[in-house]
Amino acid sequence: MRILDINFLAGSNSILQYGNELLVTELSSSEESFHLVNGSVKAGFTFLVHVREGDLDISINDRHYEVHKDQMLVCNNGVIVHNIHMSEGCQALLIGYYLPYFFPEHNSYALTQVWDRLMEPFVLNINPFRKEACMSMQYLCESILKKITDNELKKEAVIGFLRIVLASIGQWYFNDMDGFQKETSDENKLFTMFIKDIREHCVYERSVAYYASRAHLSPKYFSSLIYKFSGTHPSDWIRKYTIVTAKGMLKSKQFTVQQVSEKMNFPNSSFFGKYFKEATGMTPRQYMLNDEI
Repeated sequence: MRILDINFLAGSNSILQYGNELLVTELSSSEESFHLVNGSVKAGFTFLVHVREGDLDISINDRHYEVHKDQMLVCNNGVIVHNIHMSEGCQALLIGYYLPYFFPEHNSYALTQVWDRLMEPFVLNINPFRKEACMSMQYLCESILKKITDNELKKEAVIGFLRIVLASIGQWYFNDMDGFQKETSDENKLFTMFIKDIREHCVYERSVAYYASRAHLSPKYFSSLIYKFSGTHPSDWIRKYTIVTAKGMLKSKQFTVQQVSEKMNFPNSSFFGKYFKEATGMTPRQYMLNDEI
């Protein structure tokens, strides 16, 4: 599957770009590069889209999202994106960044733990206070671009900018969730690591035993901890992310069912078809050819 990187979205409306690790850019319904995202792509970075005018419709991990004026869509790295549409006159600000580059776990434990827990995309309401904060962030970003020319100093300034953005949005999210009690339990850390591992390895590893071994636990004990924390069995989490990845590859129409089966390390296409149908109710080919999905 094609990986969407930051350079692809960079253009004349870019406010700040730092290599292929950070992009702040304005989007509009007439912005050509945004509409070149045809088929399904895998996001190689985390991104935030603040819609200032109009509406944005987008499908992520096979789920439809509507983002209206004064709302913000937040998506973590690795999601499958397809069916993007901006209404006429739509205007938005996009911030895309590769978190591990700026904040290795040892560098900012709090930020990486917060953002790793936000596994599913979500939409925030941007009230007047938050809107003013967003404008201040954009002003700060533009100042970094215009006033700092030294590469090392610019990186330090960018890290400071991202700390403000991520801490603010993380807090808004937890406020909207009726308060946030920071969890530091072993179960929370285990679950966070498990989801990260699935995203990286579900293309070729789908056994609970594999993920348990990475956590240095027995499959039985590992399963009990994941179920206790999330209310869902680890096999169901693995299936969920496997199906999302398979759907993205099928909808891209770059591969045959046989090729998807091979790329995802299934024993054969028949086994893949049965696995897919049990999860979705249709065969891979039916899903691939159904343009209404």
